[in-house]
Amino acid sequence: MSERRGRCGDLKTPADYLSRNPRTCAHIICHSLGYATLESEANRRAVEGVEKPVGWHRGQPGGYVRDYSDTLLIFLLKGLRPEKYQERLELLGALANLNLELLPDEMIARLARGENPLCVLSSWVHQLQAQGRELPTALGLPLASSGEKDEHDDAEGIG
Repeated sequence: MSERRGRCGDLKTPADYLSRNPRTCAHIICHSLGYATLESEANRRAVEGVEKPVGWHRGQPGGYVRDYSDTLLIFLLKGLRPEKYQERLELLGALANLNLELLPDEMIARLARGENPLCVLSSWVHQLQAQGRELPTALGLPLASSGEKDEHDDAEGIG
């Protein structure tokens, strides 16, 4: 604690620091105002829109159309409510531990094309079972092999 006090002197709060360092304070204020201006302009273009000329005749616009920016609106929503609008890939249960390095290239290609991961993996498991092959245990999926019963099978009437 004494080292910190030695380096910072008697500065106890951020306000103390800023009052002793006006250039830093000015820098922070300029950045804040700049960000506020940019955010305000993005909001205006996304929500209020911008008039754009259309129907040119002899160098003069024949009218105007209000154009809104869906992209800016998306970014504003992502910034304001990231918990709702952020891009994310949700993995269910066992898929969270899936070792993709053990998947065949064909399965990875299907996943890359955007196929549902559960459908891709399910079809691969069925292929292996039809061929009488075991599912690689290192894959990370807690599935029973073709000859074993899962404890949930009996409860659901599957087994």
